[in-house]
Amino acid sequence: MDEITVEKTVHKFLMQRMVSISMYVGNVNQFISIIKGDDYDGIREQYYPNKDIQFFKDVLEQLGESYE
Repeated sequence: MDEITVEKTVHKFLMQRMVSISMYVGNVNQFISIIKGDDYDGIREQYYPNKDIQFFKDVLEQLGESYE
């Protein structure tokens, strides 16, 4: 399996935004929730194992999204 990087995740989000804005917004909201301490139904452990909070912040910052 390919390593999950900030750059690959940003690219995936940008592709999602082109296809479905609601999917994009939902995923952004999931990342915000993770940053605030919610595992969001296990999504962090299932799809982003071993990623620290800074990973999620970096993705949102590169997308120009606020998480505060």
